[in-house]
Amino acid sequence: MTSKIKSHMPGELWPAFTNPKGSQTLALLFQFEKSQYLPTEMLLGKQFLQLNEIFRHALKTVPYYREKLRKAGFKKLKGVVPENWQEVPILSRSMVKQKKDDLLSKRIPQSHGRTNMVQTSGSTGLPIQVNGTDVTQFFWRACALRDHFWHQRDFSGKMAAIR
Repeated sequence: MTSKIKSHMPGELWPAFTNPKGSQTLALLFQFEKSQYLPTEMLLGKQFLQLNEIFRHALKTVPYYREKLRKAGFKKLKGVVPENWQEVPILSRSMVKQKKDDLLSKRIPQSHGRTNMVQTSGSTGLPIQVNGTDVTQFFWRACALRDHFWHQRDFSGKMAAIR
């Protein structure tokens, strides 16, 4: 299989020299590829490690989650484990619309870059709008690219998607 990755550096065709964003994306895709075969317990451990970091941030900076997570008995030190994951309150579309301001972090990490509005069309129900960051957009793009690789799509053509 030949690489469809275009080199950022003139005259260096293979292996391709990607630009910094491309390099970061490929590094993330490499981690996804390697982690998908980890034993279940190890993968869950890594997922809950990140999840607990998100929960700590939410408890400190997101009014809605500060209230809901504390009521559900979550504390910074205790954290979330597979055994108490079911106790995490589910957020419905209507609640996202109703509690929009209370769902915003009051201190988005500067390292996450700019914020941007993300919205759904409402084709499957109630349309919603949420804030994302450069980091959430980066992960979305990496996951979309992974999907393209999985389905062996031809990158030399154009693609249209109706979702």
